[in-house]
Amino acid sequence: MAVRRPTLDQLRSVAEDLGMHMGDEELKSYDALMQANYAAYEAVDAMPDYVPAVKYPRTPGYRPEGEENKYNAWYYKSSVKGANEGKLKGKTVVLKDNCEEHTGQHENCKECMRRHIPTDAERAQSELFNATGNLDGDEEQL
Repeated sequence: MAVRRPTLDQLRSVAEDLGMHMGDEELKSYDALMQANYAAYEAVDAMPDYVPAVKYPRTPGYRPEGEENKYNAWYYKSSVKGANEGKLKGKTVVLKDNCEEHTGQHENCKECMRRHIPTDAERAQSELFNATGNLDGDEEQL
């Protein structure tokens, strides 16, 4: 998806929201300075996404409400069943949303990072599920 560049009117509106009043020439100057940043964002956006194969599928999940989330500590809950044998057989864990489970929901980030799954988190999760750990939920940081 290409980065949408703001129009001069949109730049003017942002400047005014910040208490700055700029003429067209100054706005054009700032717009010209931002072109390199837009190009960098587009270069990153054009890169292929690394999405590892899902070895242990998760349930679709849901946002818990009421008594199940009376302290508003959960953002989203889903489950993943790990391997049948291993060191963690029968154990259940919760992952913080900054260790997003493959294709899971996570709230604690900016929109531009929603598709990103850190390699270290993916590796840790694979080891967890290979050892028969079961995921129960994705806790939102408060």
